[in-house]
Amino acid sequence: MGLDDIIGDAKQQLGEHSDQVDGAIDKAAELIKDKTPDQADGAIDGAAAKAKEIL
Repeated sequence: MGLDDIIGDAKQQLGEHSDQVDGAIDKAAELIKDKTPDQADGAIDGAAAKAKEIL
């Protein structure tokens, strides 16, 4: 099993469980926002949206 196989399997799993991935990204973003100054909220939300877009 090569790197391409591993990447392919990961992409397949992400596709099959996209709702869970999105939920985990949202949960992580909220946790980070709780630990950082309010000024960072926009950047965190943007990063979370970009991560969902990529995955």
